[in-house]
Amino acid sequence: MDKSDSKSLVKLEGNIAEYPFFSFAKSEGKIEKKVYKFSSIVLDDGKIEKRTLTLESPKEWGLPLAFDMDVLIAVSQIGTETNTLTDEIHLTLYEIAKKLDIPNRELKISESLLRMYYVNCHSEYCILVIDKKGKEKKYLTKKDYFHIFESVGLLDVEREQNRRKSRENTYVQFNRYFIQNFLSGYFQYINCSIYMSLETPTAKRLYLYLSKKRFGRTEFKISITKLANVIPITAKRITEIRRILKEASERLINQNVISGYQLEKGAMDITFYFPAQEIKGDDVPLLEGKDSTDSTRVLTTDVPINDNVVYEELINKGVSKGVAKQLITKYPADTIRHQIEWIKYREFKDPAAMLVSAIKDDWAAPKEVLDVEQKREEEKAKETMEKRIKNAKYIIFPSGERCKISRMFPNSEAIEYFIDEKKKCVILFNKALDCRFE
Repeated sequence: MDKSDSKSLVKLEGNIAEYPFFSFAKSEGKIEKKVYKFSSIVLDDGKIEKRTLTLESPKEWGLPLAFDMDVLIAVSQIGTETNTLTDEIHLTLYEIAKKLDIPNRELKISESLLRMYYVNCHSEYCILVIDKKGKEKKYLTKKDYFHIFESVGLLDVEREQNRRKSRENTYVQFNRYFIQNFLSGYFQYINCSIYMSLETPTAKRLYLYLSKKRFGRTEFKISITKLANVIPITAKRITEIRRILKEASERLINQNVISGYQLEKGAMDITFYFPAQEIKGDDVPLLEGKDSTDSTRVLTTDVPINDNVVYEELINKGVSKGVAKQLITKYPADTIRHQIEWIKYREFKDPAAMLVSAIKDDWAAPKEVLDVEQKREEEKAKETMEKRIKNAKYIIFPSGERCKISRMFPNSEAIEYFIDEKKKCVILFNKALDCRFE
């Protein structure tokens, strides 16, 4: 791939990289529930909480599999290319199949999308959600259940032949928590070409996990049992886990994702070593994991650090070249762009110094920007809700209760529904945001 080809860069939501939403066991498709337990966490108030991630799915669908992870990456790639990750991602099954290089597998892909829609995810202090300002964060609890995809719209596979019509009516949308994280910048870029070339599910998943853990580090150490849990590796014997990790690590070395790893005989920890990032003259680091002329390997990082547009904008604002290179290497490109855009709303004596501080400390958006965004969000939420319920026959509450809808009230923005086919109740649209519709 050409180093300037940014189409291989994919925005991956932070929690997807961190936790095991996908299983690699061949029989897992028939399993309805899986509970992952992680080490306890100390909250800001000093309270210690246990962390768990529970995945539940209807028996006929089962839990998401390794193939579903590939499909999600392909969907994320399309969403990144079309800048629709925070909205409905309109696409075709054919497009996904082309990204995965698996022609004539549209039916399998449609089943994959639905499997990610039907899986219920319950987090107990695992899933992290960050507000748009980047200043507040919260961990979801069991009451905050969600699906990987909040909504999926599909045409019959036979109708995929009409590509234009299919693209208008086929879409997926991430859950509201993941969308919030995309908006706040809680994601990292991965190289889709590297991901697809890794071949084995374990190597791919390890790449996603390390792409998050490597940021700001030259090495990363973790116990092999903990790593086996977050991949996940279903083998129980330590010797088998070590063998699987070694095989996956060698594949990452071959793609220059890591420069090496250390897993000594009898040791219970594995250490990954990341390639050095190098900046020469006025050039910015390369994206690909290929050897440079002096054999210094360069790794795809959490930000697209070859973004010359951002680099030039920083220079134009008076930031020195050295500082500009450090900023685009260390901080998300979207954060830098936002702070450059918001500078017109701020008062300052030294614009360059203020801009550098704003990027490093992730200053909140000015009130003028927040007011516009809030109004846009309210209008978008209303529009999204109207689309979701337009042809719905049932409303499903967070408790799991499923009620038949009797009629809509578009003017008063409300829904009337039955309880046990007898009593009629009414709920406002803005009170139904946590509900699902069928």
